[in-house]
Amino acid sequence: EYSYIKDRKGFMKICVDAGKDIVPMYTFKSSWMYYNPGVLKGLRARISQKISIGLVGMCGRFGTSMPLRDDTVTVVFPPFEASRYKPGEVDEAHRAYMAHLKTHFDANKAEYGMPDTELVFVGRDFQDDDPVARCLRRVGLLRDARRPPRS
Repeated sequence: EYSYIKDRKGFMKICVDAGKDIVPMYTFKSSWMYYNPGVLKGLRARISQKISIGLVGMCGRFGTSMPLRDDTVTVVFPPFEASRYKPGEVDEAHRAYMAHLKTHFDANKAEYGMPDTELVFVGRDFQDDDPVARCLRRVGLLRDARRPPRS
């Protein structure tokens, strides 16, 4: 289970600057609602973030946009006290927020049918390692996400 917030700190800066707390929520099994091919997930996530639209083929039950399952549950986690941090402590607050999310995800995952699922925070350094991505990197059409772009 991936959460693409590792490099996204703007929401935390806003909350810390305004002295507001965050009430996190998580929808368990939402990533299981549609067939999501395992190829180029990182690339699709980076493009999705740039254009603010998800790049997931809505292929569900019977090849339609009808979800494959309807047993998702949204859980409201305890508030994260972003108001405890000062404006210069955004990085520290962001790290603590991710730990807060992971703690509450782990505490609830078995109850909502995902006992063996790990929540992983990823960012720009996420490396696609599927066969398509390896092939595209080999022929030079996809760069290594962990390396800076060429000048």
